[in-house]
Amino acid sequence: MNIPSLPRAVSLPTTSFDVVRWWTWGLQVFVVVLVLLVAWSASVYLRVAGGGAIDTDVAENTPIIDQASLRAVRSVLDSRAVEEQKYESGAYSYKDPSQ
Repeated sequence: MNIPSLPRAVSLPTTSFDVVRWWTWGLQVFVVVLVLLVAWSASVYLRVAGGGAIDTDVAENTPIIDQASLRAVRSVLDSRAVEEQKYESGAYSYKDPSQ
């Protein structure tokens, strides 16, 4: 093969190029990929909505939330509730200096 014949060697074949066939093939591939993505997303959604995890390597015995943190939050909320009761019962009083 010499250099002047190189463009003929890499050019498209002389047969007719069927545009409709290629568009149909491309749309079919697109639809198949779209269906696969929707199915995967639905399965992940159902797994997470059911209380599962996306990562399948998560140990079943691992607590999701630290219990010590929950106790600390509960104590803060309880102390706020006590203070709220003091405001509502009148233990705290505010004397308006403009009166």
